[in-house]
Amino acid sequence: MSGKERVPGLFVVISVASVLVVCAGLRAFRIGGLPLWVDEVFSLNVAHQDSISDWLRYQIHDANPPLSYLALKAWLLLGDGTKHLRMLPLLFSLLASVALFFIARSLCGFWVGLFALAIFALHPFAIYYGREIRHPIMSAFFALPLLYAFVQILQGRRFLPYLMYFHLRCAAVVDALL
Repeated sequence: MSGKERVPGLFVVISVASVLVVCAGLRAFRIGGLPLWVDEVFSLNVAHQDSISDWLRYQIHDANPPLSYLALKAWLLLGDGTKHLRMLPLLFSLLASVALFFIARSLCGFWVGLFALAIFALHPFAIYYGREIRHPIMSAFFALPLLYAFVQILQGRRFLPYLMYFHLRCAAVVDALL
């Protein structure tokens, strides 16, 4: 098997969806019973700030990019229970998993992509950070599409990956400067 051969679309959907269900299940297991860590409470304090001066006062003591706090602030508009708050990193973890699958599939084929997806779904650090209300899994999610666009450029694709890469780089720079 070369890894670049054609795999039926229905099989792709069913196998990727199955791994994503396992990924979501591992991250959601007893998610409401986990206590908040100090750094998660800090993230919530930053996200609850309404004025820019208050927000910057917290941001001075934290080197994390502010885009994750803005996403958390938007998520807080939908609810604020511990279980609800932990669903945001779970969502980003699932999206990062899908992005990882597409990157590995474009580089090495379907089977390697599925294997990479399975490793990410089962890896203890990925599970841990996929449940924590902090920036690492959000940063991973935002970095993976950038990597995918770069891979597409290296593979000789024309206009769209350049546009995607440019916009994602600009967003990353703006996020770092805020």
